Amino acid sequence: MTYLPFKLIRMEEVNLIIKEKAKELVRGALSEHELSENINNFVRDSILYCLDEWDVKPIEVLKKGRGMCAGKALLAAELHGAVGISTRFKVMNEQIERIRSVGITGLKQGLCLE
Repeated sequence: MTYLPFKLIRMEEVNLIIKEKAKELVRGALSEHELSENINNFVRDSILYCLDEWDVKPIEVLKKGRGMCAGKALLAAELHGAVGISTRFKVMNEQIERIRSVGITGLKQGLCLE
């Protein structure tokens, strides 16, 4: 298994667009759990999973409406942070290594799964 180099990824100021989206997503939520669930459901259901670079910024994932697992996780973390919920996660490049090890070819950046 190959691990990506560790980087602390946290912006001091969350992008205004992300703040506005977070406010929209949590409107009407009555608990922190509900806030988090609304954000996670949005990222899961509204952001299409596509092969992409590992270092795509959360704002780009939101603007494009698509991203890889790392990009979607970063977006979810930023949306949570925008409403005061702290998060953390670890990114591993295991899936790409598995794809390479079994010889699946033809996967291209931008390939999306619906």
